[in-house]
Amino acid sequence: MVRRHLLALIAVVIIASITSSGCLGVAPAVISSDDCAGEESPTITSNHNNNTPFPTLTTPTKSNLSTGTPPEFDVNESLSDQDEDHSKLNDTLDEIPDYKEANETSATPTADSTPPPVIDIAILDVRFDPPGNDRENLNGEWVEILNKGASEVDIGGMVIVDEKDHLYVFPADFKLSQGANVKIHVGVGDDTAADLYMGGKSPIWNNDGDTATLFDRDGTIIDQYTYTAEITPTPSTGTIPTPTQPQTYPIEVVIERISFDPEGNDRENLNGEWVKILNRGVNEIYMVGWILQDAKNHSYVFPEGFRLSSGGRVKIHVGAGDNTAADLYMGGKTPIWNNDGDTATLFDEMGAVVDEYSY
Repeated sequence: MVRRHLLALIAVVIIASITSSGCLGVAPAVISSDDCAGEESPTITSNHNNNTPFPTLTTPTKSNLSTGTPPEFDVNESLSDQDEDHSKLNDTLDEIPDYKEANETSATPTADSTPPPVIDIAILDVRFDPPGNDRENLNGEWVEILNKGASEVDIGGMVIVDEKDHLYVFPADFKLSQGANVKIHVGVGDDTAADLYMGGKSPIWNNDGDTATLFDRDGTIIDQYTYTAEITPTPSTGTIPTPTQPQTYPIEVVIERISFDPEGNDRENLNGEWVKILNRGVNEIYMVGWILQDAKNHSYVFPEGFRLSSGGRVKIHVGAGDNTAADLYMGGKTPIWNNDGDTATLFDEMGAVVDEYSY
């Protein structure tokens, strides 16, 4: 009896073990015999007597496994996802200061951006009334421009214009060296570094007054020069009004002495009459367009390119001669400075009184 019970118990255990493996065609859901050949089982539940479901298994479908077809995989979509992930990673890394600085440092170096030169160009003078007939001496009319800056400046495309909108456009790529001057003549000629030509057929700069305006390529005013008929840039007997009170001038240029009664006959010793001018300032002074005048409006205009160095002196003689840094000549034919008293007045290029000397 005991042996029979023991055999029955062993049979129950064996049946239970076979049933739990899912390889017996009873209680479990129906599956093929191929599914028991070492492959994972699909989701199954048991109907054994305690009604407890087996754990759920997530596996590929039987149809894919039986036919050997792999799951679908979109390569392009995966690459796009990778690019997006890389972009997000780069954005994240750029937010890290040390990484961003290192990344910028290791980037391909670019050419240094040199700041554009400071444009310091001035209109020095306008010669509006040349000798003779203006219509026959068009190139005697000109505007003179100076580069006062510390470096060469490309002024190609810049424009100079008068009050009636006659304009001249500087040639492309025309460069004005540091400290260099260029004249823009009204007439026709061959352009050089020192002389340019508008190609006009009639005078432009009015004898009774005008304004020259220099524009850069963006239309911004760089400089203006206005003149009137009262103060001319050529010797004249016209009236130059003397201000009732000389203006204070920051440049320390003074009339130091006048030799008004030289030895012998004044008419035979014109160069014995002179006015001596001193630059007491610390800077060299560019005196183009400055005027020296006596009480009777005899005038002398300082020549092109003339500079008076710091501490330098220059004599302006009444007669004729070759100009030097120390001696200038008015080219007069009669004495100017009266022996019984006179006043010398020095004007700058804008007509402001720089100094007066009376004796």
